[in-house]
Amino acid sequence: KMLPDVLHDVATVTLSGATWEGILHDIIVVGTATAHENHAAAITDLLRDRWNAIEPVKPSRRVLFLEWAEPIFTGGHWVPEQIAVAGGVDVIGEPGERSRRLGAENLDGLDPAVVIMAACGYDTAGNAELADSLPHDFGAAEIWAVNANSYFSRPGPRIVGGAEILRSILGGDPVNTSAAIRVG
Repeated sequence: KMLPDVLHDVATVTLSGATWEGILHDIIVVGTATAHENHAAAITDLLRDRWNAIEPVKPSRRVLFLEWAEPIFTGGHWVPEQIAVAGGVDVIGEPGERSRRLGAENLDGLDPAVVIMAACGYDTAGNAELADSLPHDFGAAEIWAVNANSYFSRPGPRIVGGAEILRSILGGDPVNTSAAIRVG
């Protein structure tokens, strides 16, 4: 059966933002594809302003960001940049790289001060449950559960909010309990 003519004129855009700058680029791509370039530029300007306004914690704290508990997967893509802008040092992730699976032997010697449980698709309460079942003892590290689904797992404007949440956690500031809770 033939497709209606309207479907032959549909433009396809590919979004592949795996870093902070890549996400901003994708917003511009969508704005251009939908004839809303000015809106896209205004949004990216606003996001850059918020990102640049995040005052990094001094001194830096070592952070292990987990995207899954069993098996353990580390944070990837833009997450190391979120950690860095907040003033943390990601103990294993690299900007733009995919998350990766870690065995127990990879965890020894990482010595994080803060462990963030942020399983993709889970809110704060769900991540708190996962954090309680972590298969590794992280010693004296603070363990936090965050709303990964809203602020860390999707390449969009809300990653700025995620970086702001990380800044609050790393700085010892009061944190909105719907976005992050300390579990250990």
